[in-house]
Amino acid sequence: MSESDAISPVPELIPARMLNAFAFCPRLAYLEWVQGEFEDNAETLEGTLRHRRVDVEAGALPQFEPEAEAGEHLHARSVLLSGATCGFIARIDLLELDGPQATPVDYKRGKTPATPERAWEPERIQLCAQGLILREHGYQCNSGVLYFVDSKIR
Repeated sequence: MSESDAISPVPELIPARMLNAFAFCPRLAYLEWVQGEFEDNAETLEGTLRHRRVDVEAGALPQFEPEAEAGEHLHARSVLLSGATCGFIARIDLLELDGPQATPVDYKRGKTPATPERAWEPERIQLCAQGLILREHGYQCNSGVLYFVDSKIR
């Protein structure tokens, strides 16, 4: 067996965006993550364009302080966090902090879907993974926000 035939080790952390991709299409997720096959198309290029503001890192996540009081509003953009216990890693587009309460905001291209939940399942799964990572970092996180750029609706 050659080196190229060797099985790659399983990564320790799963990117939250891969949970989204897997929920959308397991085959596509496999091709992108395992095989490393990815080609931009009109939708991915538009998504990159729409994300340009939130993809600029604007500082690190403030350390959780148990004595933080509600009313202390902070925002952080493009925050990369991981959680060893939950096994996920995610870049959070926008993080809104109000004392110990953290709310991840995930920017999505397109319009708000006409579903009862007003979001597609893959996007909800990705947002839940972000919430689990935030909880692992000591924050209270009971909800998240999807912001659809074309609708300008949270």
